[in-house]
Amino acid sequence: MTTIVDTRTVIEGTQCQGAAESILWSVVPSPAPASVGSVVVRDVTAGNIDVTDSVMPVGNASINGDAITLPALANLVLGHGYRITIGYSDGVNTLEIYFNVICT
Repeated sequence: MTTIVDTRTVIEGTQCQGAAESILWSVVPSPAPASVGSVVVRDVTAGNIDVTDSVMPVGNASINGDAITLPALANLVLGHGYRITIGYSDGVNTLEIYFNVICT
């Protein structure tokens, strides 16, 4: 699980994931989420194109306590970098957070 504190990106830095792996990433944003909006995955190595449908094809993001759990991230291309952006609401404000994953 990654943690977000007073910034839009995770404090743990870029995460690694293998090309054959499928991972349900979780983030703990601040302020705490009340609802989750869109999740977009962009392949920054391939020109920042939206690849959400091919790398996160099944499921929806959900809230578990203070954490947002994403659908499985899979089908990544070896050596490519990805930016996962999550829109959410804390009940008052609409916010956006992100983290980066590199396929190793």
